[in-house]
Amino acid sequence: MRNIVTAIMVLVLTLGLLSCGGGIITPIKNYTSAHYGIEVNLPDGWAASENGDMGIMHEQGLVSFNSWGQKDFWARAKTTNNPDGSLKSAETSPYIVASQIPRGGAYIALVEISGPPYTPGKIPTEYTLNNLSGLYQPHDWRQDSADSAYIKSFYKAGADMKLVVTCSQNATDDTVNQVNNLLKSWTFVNFSTDTN
Repeated sequence: MRNIVTAIMVLVLTLGLLSCGGGIITPIKNYTSAHYGIEVNLPDGWAASENGDMGIMHEQGLVSFNSWGQKDFWARAKTTNNPDGSLKSAETSPYIVASQIPRGGAYIALVEISGPPYTPGKIPTEYTLNNLSGLYQPHDWRQDSADSAYIKSFYKAGADMKLVVTCSQNATDDTVNQVNNLLKSWTFVNFSTDTN
């Protein structure tokens, strides 16, 4: 009898906590990129990818995460080919990124941008935090997604980076919470941009 009473109390307490939370509790798992030294709490059903081809010469995808669970997804540049099939041009923008996100989806990526070396005295200020708190504020990302993506540039580990976040306007509240929780959990642990 005592076990039944205990089980009922646990059930009532659990249901009470769920109702107070105002939403579904989403299981998470720890995702670690040993190669780049990045850790996040990845919500259940999300996919992670590393070392992505962005379709543009000066950009290299380091890590990406998407809410619809597609392996190896990267929001790639829009390309135009010459009549012989060779690459004529490649462009990327917040609008091109957002156009590739499925209805209800969310996408987060860290991209390295390469260019000529900086001249002495012109090296950007290093982003020294081991998390993303200095790059964004948690909010309803659907408000930013009017066919666009949030892109924040910064300099870390001797390289130019950009953080890309987009969330479909018809994403659920749970998806928005998952985006904020993933970004909040992001930790740079011995971060490196070495792609070898």
